Amino acid sequence: MDVNDRCGPPYTVVFDDEYAQLCPWAHIVGGGHVWPKELTDAAVALLESEKPNREYRRKHRKENE
Repeated sequence: MDVNDRCGPPYTVVFDDEYAQLCPWAHIVGGGHVWPKELTDAAVALLESEKPNREYRRKHRKENE
């Protein structure tokens, strides 16, 4: 999620803990802090901006069970 509002400088939030595998081309500065899969799934389920990712998360969760 890219955020560019009046409250501060623009920044990017990555919800998926597999972003390095999904987007190897992206130059994301990471802090090493990754949400647990359950919290990632909850954010995707709640945030309207993540609606396109919901089916991917459901499929991914089923594959890993």
